[in-house]
Amino acid sequence: MKTTNAPATSSMQSNAPYEEYGRRSQAREEARAACDTRHRSHSYGRLGVVAVAILVAAGAFGEGWFSGWWLLAPAVVFFWLGGRMQALEEQRTVFSPDHRVLRAVLGAARRTLGRHRGER
Repeated sequence: MKTTNAPATSSMQSNAPYEEYGRRSQAREEARAACDTRHRSHSYGRLGVVAVAILVAAGAFGEGWFSGWWLLAPAVVFFWLGGRMQALEEQRTVFSPDHRVLRAVLGAARRTLGRHRGER
């Protein structure tokens, strides 16, 4: 008996690339939304740190309740949150559609330059 491995011609199989693209696109949008949410919470955290720094400065220099060195703690947290926000911005850029287009254009340019140099 001879068996054939003919490809199935169902409509489900022909829609598989579209479904896969839809799943990946939705996953990227969800990841980008999560980055936006974390970025927003970090920015509110920085505003809170500024408010605490103002209170510490008023207590240290206005009333003299404690040393002005305590202003270093909010400063460290402020800059740490700034670094986290910058990392989130870079991560968000990876999920943006513009980044994928730029990566595709740069890849095509590299391949074209490689062909002109005789590389494959």
